[in-house]
Amino acid sequence: KGSLGRVEMGLKELAEDGPHTLIKHEDARRLWARKFKGLEKVLRETFAMAVLDAIEERIVPDAAPAMDAKTCMELAVAVDADASGEITVVEVRAAFPRGQTFPRCVAQLLDKDG
Repeated sequence: KGSLGRVEMGLKELAEDGPHTLIKHEDARRLWARKFKGLEKVLRETFAMAVLDAIEERIVPDAAPAMDAKTCMELAVAVDADASGEITVVEVRAAFPRGQTFPRCVAQLLDKDG
């Protein structure tokens, strides 16, 4: 309960700023803030469509323009670490570490070997 309890307390403390502030990766944080402001979790399908929209809208400027709906859904499945069908800010924070490009994170999530 230790670290999970701290994250839950952190979510409550960040309510004014928004849960997206827990996400350290700049592009992933921007995506969550623009698409899901104030939410702590969204359905996996909703996340996939938001990634696709964010690429088209240039919210995530470094993202590969070749990502299609199928690839975005595969990404959402990979980010959904507990296979709950929902994606949380904590899962996005873990999937997109600070200091890596968005395409690099996507490549690592979609190719577990690399």
